[in-house]
Amino acid sequence: MNYLRPNQSKNCVSLPSSGQAKIISAHFIKIQDYGTIQVVENIKNMKNTKIVTTKIKRKANGQFELQIVFKTINERKGIVNMIGADWNMKNNKIWHTSDNDELYLSKNVSDKADKLEAEINKLKSQRDLITWLSQKSQRITKLNKG
Repeated sequence: MNYLRPNQSKNCVSLPSSGQAKIISAHFIKIQDYGTIQVVENIKNMKNTKIVTTKIKRKANGQFELQIVFKTINERKGIVNMIGADWNMKNNKIWHTSDNDELYLSKNVSDKADKLEAEINKLKSQRDLITWLSQKSQRITKLNKG
């Protein structure tokens, strides 16, 4: 590494490709200023990719590490239009889609649902009181009579 930059001790050299760096075979890559370098890993699947930068690092144990930055173009996926729906109960509107289809709940059905919900909540409240209060308490006795 020192011959490119005399009188300087560098642990890392970064080289822009400038179209000169290329993968020759499964275990050989050609890099400007260094020539052909043998690598341990199989890199043949990257043979037709564009190399942007190569970086050679000297590790603490005296070995060298080669880092390669590739440039790839990812194709965009096409836009898929879907219909979304919103479920709510404001003004008795129970369904609204992105196509502006709306479905309303009739007043009669809404009133029945409210009545059933009130009964359910009352029963849940009684159940909760039974678990926390003694069976002989005055509150439980009133609930059982009423």
